[in-house]
Amino acid sequence: MDFILDLLRTILAFIGVLAILVLVHELGHFLMARLFKVKVLEFGFGYPPRLFGFRRGETLYSMNLLPLGGFVKLLGEEDPTEPRSLASLAPWKRAIILVAGSGMNVLLPIVIFTVIFMLPQTIPRGNVLITEVAPGGPAAGAGIVAGDRILEVNGNIIDTHSDVGFNIQLNLGNEMTWLVEHEGAQRQISLTPRLNHPRGEGPTGVAITTARIQVDEVPQTSQAWDIGVRPGDVVLQVGGYLVFDKEAISLAAERLTEDGEGNAAILLWRQGEFHEAVVPGPAAGIPQGLSAVVISNIPGKVVSYPPWRAVPKAVTQIGQTLVLAKNEISRWIVGSASPQLAGPIGIAQLSGQAASLGFLVFLNFAAFLSINLAIINILPIPMLDGGRLMFVIMEWVRRGKRVSPKREGFVHLVGFMLLLSMIVIISYYDIARLIQGRSLLP
Repeated sequence: MDFILDLLRTILAFIGVLAILVLVHELGHFLMARLFKVKVLEFGFGYPPRLFGFRRGETLYSMNLLPLGGFVKLLGEEDPTEPRSLASLAPWKRAIILVAGSGMNVLLPIVIFTVIFMLPQTIPRGNVLITEVAPGGPAAGAGIVAGDRILEVNGNIIDTHSDVGFNIQLNLGNEMTWLVEHEGAQRQISLTPRLNHPRGEGPTGVAITTARIQVDEVPQTSQAWDIGVRPGDVVLQVGGYLVFDKEAISLAAERLTEDGEGNAAILLWRQGEFHEAVVPGPAAGIPQGLSAVVISNIPGKVVSYPPWRAVPKAVTQIGQTLVLAKNEISRWIVGSASPQLAGPIGIAQLSGQAASLGFLVFLNFAAFLSINLAIINILPIPMLDGGRLMFVIMEWVRRGKRVSPKREGFVHLVGFMLLLSMIVIISYYDIARLIQGRSLLP
């Protein structure tokens, strides 16, 4: 039953997000075509066969069977002799119509991110700690040691280790400044994340965690006090289990009580140093050793932004996404990463996983997918908008001399066959990944 529900959610999420993104894309072409007086023959929701439609003015608005997007059919896309045809327009007007689809796929994420930034959200916070430093890496060269706490990166306040990772990926190959706390004193260091790095070390050569559990009270007559637990300590591990909140401590305690095995130690962080508090006897005694300790999660912060701040943040988010894409391609070039490609099946899998994580996660996924659609469509690939745009640019460079419609159509046909072949190959790997139970998500 769970499998059926998961499958249904995946299908609905995939159809929903793809239909919206493609429809928005085609709406861009439609609006610009109307602006330049091009005759729009049909604006279709979904793909044929047609279910029904209605005509308003000179345009047929149709509802089609396959709900995977939409299409716009313009008069004379390759024949300039038709009055009010697309091909009869000046090159710059045709270029705007072709680019408008990708433009709408960029505008949509700005709207989505603006809404997300305006909604109140609880952002987790904690102590972002360096747990390991690789010898010879950028962090080691900058003097960072295990136990240091990261406070800011490039002037941005750091709440979790995810913030650090995001900023590192944004600045691959560029110098960064970190504000760290070392043994109670703050200092600013500079380092440059590597595009190509040894396996297991990461761009900066550090392992980072977010510790959200703090010790509030420890009775001096308790066993916890005797083994060295103190107020203000931050709890990292219990009996060898990583713990990120109070609930995780309870789960670790249950496991230790059930099997009685494991490390009978509590790993703590205190003012820039790691401390180990060892409970006498087997690991099953840890729950009793912590019974008198009052602990709490470091509270998160609730953030939301007014529209005049949310819109610039949304635009910044788009820019950062493009930088991340550029850096990822750079990593492919230097050989430190392999392309992670997904076809329709892979995108469907990701859609279902995003939907299962909540509405805001799904909105973020839709926004990032829209940006990807905009980038892919504007690339100079035959059959796509970017490929058609290249022929318009060639016409402009050649001072109005067109490539013959027959030759251009042949190029687009070849491009379509290559795209179709690529989709089949990628889909094969998508299916193999599904069979193996793997995901594109880390």
